[in-house]
Amino acid sequence: MRDMNSFSCTGYVGKDAELRYNPNGTPVLRFNVAVGNDRYDKKTDQTVKQTDWVPVVLFGKRAEALQKFITKGRRLLVQGRVSIRTYKDKEGASRTGISVIPHLYDGIQFLNAQGPKSEAEATGNPELAEAVDESLADVADDVGGDDPAF
Repeated sequence: MRDMNSFSCTGYVGKDAELRYNPNGTPVLRFNVAVGNDRYDKKTDQTVKQTDWVPVVLFGKRAEALQKFITKGRRLLVQGRVSIRTYKDKEGASRTGISVIPHLYDGIQFLNAQGPKSEAEATGNPELAEAVDESLADVADDVGGDDPAF
């Protein structure tokens, strides 16, 4: 049996997605999704509201196409895999980065009433959501560098 790496959440985008390009020229889109994670506190007999911030990263043509739709307050369903990477920061210290990489086809669903509902609708190109961007193969090599995403 193969191992499984699967993640799903619904939540709200905390601020507009940020598009940058890594040293190889690959577009990288980063944003965080606020996920409510309420818990019960036995001591106070109250429900405590807690927010977990989930970092999400998109690469390649998808990143460029979806940037304008991933804006502050937008409610999303994100489905993908968890990526854990280690790298050296500018001072040479080891760091660990954790993020979610959405599935290639509709790993992001737009849940707000306004705007597109899916990646295919957002981009106006269903093939784009299905296609594996050629630059994705290069991204895996870049992840261990000095600044893995940018």
